[in-house]
Amino acid sequence: MSDLQSHLESPPPYAAVDDDDDDEQGNIQSQDANSACRLFLKSLRRYKALLLALEEQPLRSASIGIMLVPEVKEDLSRLRIWGEQTHAVFPQNSRRSLDERLRGDEGTKEIVLRFLRRLNDYIGKGCVKIHIATPNCY
Repeated sequence: MSDLQSHLESPPPYAAVDDDDDDEQGNIQSQDANSACRLFLKSLRRYKALLLALEEQPLRSASIGIMLVPEVKEDLSRLRIWGEQTHAVFPQNSRRSLDERLRGDEGTKEIVLRFLRRLNDYIGKGCVKIHIATPNCY
């Protein structure tokens, strides 16, 4: 296993949310669908899958992959930092979590959730663009 792959597979600090209630397409089926933590961790997992696919499938992604890998790595790092600084990595019911801090501000919470949903959509479109057939990417 490469250093990059082992680094990408390590969970962010305090991430205690599992994905057992996702269906085959990665859609969230529980009441946690509106959890910033759940959506953040899903985005992080899908982003990692996209990056690994860009690096491991050079024939499929040669035209765009070589140029984009450094940018994708940088953006993944930024996403992880954002999640840690905003406490999006904390479980939804944790006192310090982003979900808890946004509980009284529905407008801001909706903006954050919309951003995370849109990010997930864009990552999925990126996977389709380079023809990745991995469940973690869709």
